[in-house]
Amino acid sequence: MLKKIGVVVFLPYLFIIFGCAKPPKIISNPQNNVKIAEQYSYQLKAEGTAPIDYYTQNGPAGLMVDEKSGLVEWEPVSLGSFNIVLGAKNKAGVDEQQYQLEVTKDEVYDKGLEWGRLLYKDYKEKADNYYVLKMVHFLIENPAFRDSKAFKLGFEKGLLEEITDPEIKIDFSDLIVKIYNASGHTDIYGFGYIVGKKLREDKIRLFDVGTEKRKNALSGKTIELAWKTGFAYGYAKDNVNEIHYAVRIYMALAE
Repeated sequence: MLKKIGVVVFLPYLFIIFGCAKPPKIISNPQNNVKIAEQYSYQLKAEGTAPIDYYTQNGPAGLMVDEKSGLVEWEPVSLGSFNIVLGAKNKAGVDEQQYQLEVTKDEVYDKGLEWGRLLYKDYKEKADNYYVLKMVHFLIENPAFRDSKAFKLGFEKGLLEEITDPEIKIDFSDLIVKIYNASGHTDIYGFGYIVGKKLREDKIRLFDVGTEKRKNALSGKTIELAWKTGFAYGYAKDNVNEIHYAVRIYMALAE
């Protein structure tokens, strides 16, 4: 619902000062809903004597209004209802427009939310980083989700909302970066997958795995995670118990 607020009423003597100047009148209507992580854009327009300058009186953090063109832009990173007050002004007066902007979610955000909750479960239960590997695998298999800001925002929200004890302070930022970076190393994942598959098919022996791993000249924790994920899934496919076993093999190689 739009509200007109703050219109200035001028006494007749002002027209002597400004001649026939007309105060601005906003004539545009905003879109009042947007999906999280999508670019919100609204062209604020006003009639009246030029020049007219545009401004924000109230709005969420990051909302920008071009002073001269009136273009309103924002990329929402949280859900909710936001009160926005925009304005137009010239030498003869001002006009303001107030409305509520609803930021909603979609199935991509919900998918990220689900993964965040699963990953926290993995952290809490110390389950051999099963869901860490599973998420790296998921992002490699689904690059559209990996590149989606909505998915990542949902994932971060799901991960953090599971921490209900205010005394618990956990910084998952490094882990999130590590997972996303590892999912970008599809070639390294592929090398690990081949070795895991060879072991499952008895084409190499267990003590040959370390030799095969060294051939790939791995360096850095991110690349290690990509190889480890590929190895686990090459060996176990989607069998949870065998993925845990493959992780134990990998950890033994690292010792």
